Formats: sequence, structure tokens, C-alpha cells
Amino acid sequence: MALAEMTREQLEQANQALLAKRKELGITTTKTKPIGGRLSLLSGTTEAEKLYFADVFNRDIQQANDRGIGGNLDRWRNFDSDRQPDLIKAVKTIKKWYEHRLNDGGGLILAGGYGAGKTELARAIKEAFGYGAIFWNEEKLVEAIQGGYGHKNGRSQESIMIECWRSPLLILDDLGGYTTENTPWVQNIYYSLFDGRHEAGKAFIITTNLSYKPSQQGNIMYPSEFQERVGNRNFSRIMGAVDTGEYCIDLFNVPDYRLRNLKK
Repeated sequence: MALAEMTREQLEQANQALLAKRKELGITTTKTKPIGGRLSLLSGTTEAEKLYFADVFNRDIQQANDRGIGGNLDRWRNFDSDRQPDLIKAVKTIKKWYEHRLNDGGGLILAGGYGAGKTELARAIKEAFGYGAIFWNEEKLVEAIQGGYGHKNGRSQESIMIECWRSPLLILDDLGGYTTENTPWVQNIYYSLFDGRHEAGKAFIITTNLSYKPSQQGNIMYPSEFQERVGNRNFSRIMGAVDTGEYCIDLFNVPDYRLRNLKK
């Protein structure tokens, strides 16, 4: 029977059968979970499992498309509360990206100062998309990868990367927020993330406090903070996915909402 013809009940039964077979064979190296729990993107190792989980996530994508970015109206309305022009423009651009670039593996960058609303916007997109979107704060991601080095209970870097590659939508929050003197190592993490997303043709969102615009002194152009952080190779890959400057959203003129009450 073709996967598209299988009912939800049949998929659940197939998943339960896979779990039972793994238990019978003593296979415990993967983290397959039945429907109802959090499905691991790393679960599919056999062809049957890969088809099963692909169907689950494709259905999630379709449900997200059916709902549209405005599904949670209350949350999106928050960004219009003070009629800040750049936030209003950002929401319109995000909706356009969501409708026209999300399914084509497009990139979206939200750049601005502290308290501009970047993370809140990214979380609103994740909530609108629903299950299947992965949200990683850069510092937490690096800590998770480092925590797996030499520790049996930690997740391996490979498993984290595979999950990031397979997820229909990846959100990397606060790029550049992790303080390090070993920038080349962090740039290798970026390369693994975004090259994998590129090869899979899947979308990503980046939030950052770093400026993405180059500076100029006389006839000399200097790379932006963002470009210096990610490195030239990654910068080219990321901007190739972003495709147009419209989807580099500039929020640097938005005041820190955490400090607004102090000015009253």
C-alpha cells in the first residue's frame, strides 16, 4: 500500500510494530517514540521508518500552510501594539516570506539590538508553523554539542546536526551571542548547519544582534559584524538562501521594549 493511501490508524499501528520489533531485537541505540509523544527526527533508520516519519512531518508542514502565519492573531497583534513602523513592516515581510519562501528553502534574518523583538517574532513564527520547527538559541546549541563530548549521557554532535538538517524549519536564535575565542570552531558549526539545510533545500531563520550591512571608508568596503562572525564561506551560503535584501529585516531602530516602562 502506498504511503499516501495509508490511514492515520495504520501509520500508528506500523509505528507500534516497529517499536515492538526493536524491543524484541534489543535495539536501544535510537530514540523512536510512538505517536502521542515527541517524535524524534532521528528515529528513521529503516526505509519503512523513514517513510513513516517523512509522512508525519509533511503533514505538519501542510497543516502549517493551511493555518497561515496569522493563525495566532493575538500574538501577532502584539507587534502592532505601539505602531512601531519597523515592527509593522517586519510582520508584513515575514508573512510574505512565510507564504512565498518557506517551502522553497529560503532564509530569513532578523537583526536588531537588544529588546527589539527578534526572538519574540521568531517564536511567533515557530508557533504558527507548529510541530516540526526546531528552535535553538546559539549558546544552548553550542553547550549541547560540547556536553556530548566524552559523555555517555550527552547527545552527539552528529545527532544534533541530523535533527537540524531534517527539521522542516530551523530557527537559530541570537547568532553571535556565544562568546568564544575559538571562532573557527563555531564557524564549522555554522557550516555544518547551513550547508546541511542547503543540501536538504529547507528553510531557516536567524536572529542576531550583529549588523549584516558592510561598512565603507573611502573606497574600501569592510565586512559586516555578521560576516566576520560566520566567515566568508558561510556568509555566501546564508545570503544565497536569503536571496534578497528584503528578507534581511533591520530592527536596529526599534527601541528596547524592556526599557520602555523606565522612560515613563
